[in-house]
Amino acid sequence: QGGFFQTASDGEALILRNREVYDGAIPSGNSVMLWNLARLGRLVGKPEYEDRVESMSKLFSLAVQRTPQAHTQFLIGLDFYLGPTRELVISGAEQGEPTQAMLRALAPEFLPRLVTLVRPPGDAAILSLAPYAKALVAPAGKTLAYLCENHACKEPVATVQALLDALGIPQDR
Repeated sequence: QGGFFQTASDGEALILRNREVYDGAIPSGNSVMLWNLARLGRLVGKPEYEDRVESMSKLFSLAVQRTPQAHTQFLIGLDFYLGPTRELVISGAEQGEPTQAMLRALAPEFLPRLVTLVRPPGDAAILSLAPYAKALVAPAGKTLAYLCENHACKEPVATVQALLDALGIPQDR
């Protein structure tokens, strides 16, 4: 159990269906999927995604231990999975200037253990994917940012500078 094949199960009949994990100039599909599943599991709070990460890490552990330098993207995903990680929920109009200002401020930052969810008011699709975000609301016409760890959130902040401070990003760079 674990891992993804490089070919479709309903495709051409092959002698062997490959599950590659080594990373070259382009990361392997399994390395990218491990990282995606780890991030998605944290973002939406679904343990089944993280269970899949666990099974993949067990399946490929011997190969990664033997040649870690050939599995760099896999190790990035594993580092994220092992954490600690944080979730950032920006509650406000998706195209509103305060929301966009927060996203622009985060764009140049290297925050490898942070996942970000924009929660527009009344967006049922987002709330069905990430039910923990239901209570993370902003007053009408406002934007608030909630910084959470394991979906336990601190008091929200309302400005870009307060968000950068909460994330520990220095002001004078």
